[in-house]
Amino acid sequence: MTLGALPPGVTTRCQAMRLVEKVSQRMGTLRTGDGTRGCDMGPLITGQHRDKVSSYIDVAGSDGASVVVDGRDVEPDGDPDGFWL
Repeated sequence: MTLGALPPGVTTRCQAMRLVEKVSQRMGTLRTGDGTRGCDMGPLITGQHRDKVSSYIDVAGSDGASVVVDGRDVEPDGDPDGFWL
């Protein structure tokens, strides 16, 4: 998740920061895995898809956004060769 322009419905920077904090906290509780033992998120479908989504995080950082949640170093409950992000 990046913090750049204010999301729709968020009228102040203070509201945006509270929203970012809540989303960040929630993201920290999500379990990433292959679905055999219960998880909230699974892998992307291909390595090419994972790399493309990862590049969006790179672009956001390069454009000056603060990367608040970064799933590129996720430790999944599943095959380590999966397309995790």
